Amino acid sequence: MKAALLESGSKGNCCLIKHKGTKIVIDCGGTKRYLQQCLQTLQCDVSDADALLVTHTHKDHVAQLNSFRHLPAYAWADLGREQQQVEPFETFWIKDIQVQVLPLSHDAEHTIGFVLEADGEKLVYITDTGYVRN
Repeated sequence: MKAALLESGSKGNCCLIKHKGTKIVIDCGGTKRYLQQCLQTLQCDVSDADALLVTHTHKDHVAQLNSFRHLPAYAWADLGREQQQVEPFETFWIKDIQVQVLPLSHDAEHTIGFVLEADGEKLVYITDTGYVRN
């Protein structure tokens, strides 16, 4: 599994995860131009991606929702568009990557992180927040 952090910080957050034939975008903040340049550098066409995972609805995480409207979106928070509603601790698959939803503490409602697992490799994506244990 490979991860490319396209942007991280108050200006925007976006990460691309690739494993075999699966491509997942996590968050889509930042400018459209910058994200397109990053994806071009990685020789990745976003139209080939399989899904968009969204951690929360602050602008630096969702500014480019419209640019990724063709992707199935997964979020706990309401994105104001068609989406797959996920819940904390839920586990689901996007092709060959298993995704587990983690509840997080942040000043945005319904903030989550993700644990992605494939072929024995794990990647944890947590941003702006701390993990909440029940």
